Amino acid sequence: MWRSRLRDWMEKQGQRRILEVRWLLNPRGMPLRNVQIEDEGGIITAIRPIAAGRESESLPLMVIPPLVNAHTHLEFSALEEPLGPAASFPDWIRSVVTWRRAQPGSPSLAIEKGMTQCRELGVGLVGEIATQSFLHRPPGTACVVFREAIGLTRERIADQLQAVQEHIASRTSIEAAGSSIGLSPHAPYTVHPELMQKMTELAIRHRVPVAMHLAETREELRLLQHGDGAMADFLKSMGLFDSAVFSGHRQMLEFLEPLARVPQALAVHGNYFAEQELSFLVKHPSISVVYCPRTHAWFQHSEHPFRRMQAAGIRVVLGTDSRASNPDLCILSELQFLLRRHSELSVTDMLEMITTSAATALGRNEFSCPVQTGHAFAATLLLCDGEQTTVDATLRAVGTRPLLAISKSGYAEADLARIVRSFSKST
Repeated sequence: MWRSRLRDWMEKQGQRRILEVRWLLNPRGMPLRNVQIEDEGGIITAIRPIAAGRESESLPLMVIPPLVNAHTHLEFSALEEPLGPAASFPDWIRSVVTWRRAQPGSPSLAIEKGMTQCRELGVGLVGEIATQSFLHRPPGTACVVFREAIGLTRERIADQLQAVQEHIASRTSIEAAGSSIGLSPHAPYTVHPELMQKMTELAIRHRVPVAMHLAETREELRLLQHGDGAMADFLKSMGLFDSAVFSGHRQMLEFLEPLARVPQALAVHGNYFAEQELSFLVKHPSISVVYCPRTHAWFQHSEHPFRRMQAAGIRVVLGTDSRASNPDLCILSELQFLLRRHSELSVTDMLEMITTSAATALGRNEFSCPVQTGHAFAATLLLCDGEQTTVDATLRAVGTRPLLAISKSGYAEADLARIVRSFSKST
């Protein structure tokens, strides 16, 4: 019954219509139970309670602002399971390099597959670390395409800067498709200081955001502070170790300080930020930390300091990272994983980490609006676990899953067809 009602509602896209749902939840807002959401032409015209006595007729859906995956690498979307070994980060990087070299041709098909997966998982906005400038995307899914640069040698620096310039030149066509551009100097152990400086200057000049992997592992800290350890051995085995670059006595502040100069920045992971880095982040709110909970668990890191960061006023948002360290690209599962591990966390407070706050971190404020009257009906519909009676239990439940992403332009025919197919399989 409810499935046919949802299908009928979807088929009236652009017309006046009413969606009756079990829950409407905006981050840090009061959960609304059994409500009608009326829209016309894609604009919400009314939100009101379902008439008394009809509450049982609400669809088993929760409406939230659009899901946002702040960090991923879609080129690994062809993987069916994460790469190993997880216990040694340098050895895991070797596995990544080996896998990447074994792939035939361009990663565009894997990227397109990953984008489709994100769309089917209810994601409206993706922070993608891209190794090529052009990115396929299905209708209705927006990206911030961060062009990744890796270079420790003079020759590599020149090649990477040329690729970055080409990415910036493609800005108009990317924005015409509803996406936007960014830059990503990969990490302290793969980026020469000169490359870091030039990419920072380009980001400032062109007013684009920057994402960088920082304080991800203890091996990375050892390399910077002492110039030795497992990461140094890995670079030496690849012929990339430069004793002038990795002479020791380097700190994470060397990378955070330039990030504070760009319009918007993501410090990806931040698993091992020290007190001085946390103090710096408090003073520079344009830098957000992206925590990837299931990837963090895959590598068996020490407990992430996200709660301390949040208490200090640092913006922390969530990402999936890639299929090379995660079983899927479901950003809702990242939050559910976190909520199940930390029963004291508030669902309404934490929801912003995968919705409105994550959109702000990516510099896409148009995705940070709550679901409310007068706004475009941009949202994600979640199919609720039928056994739960509270919004907190519903969002934590394994059975609650993303069903549909609704962008300002609505959704594609493929979305409707997919929903109908999923219903036919479940009947």
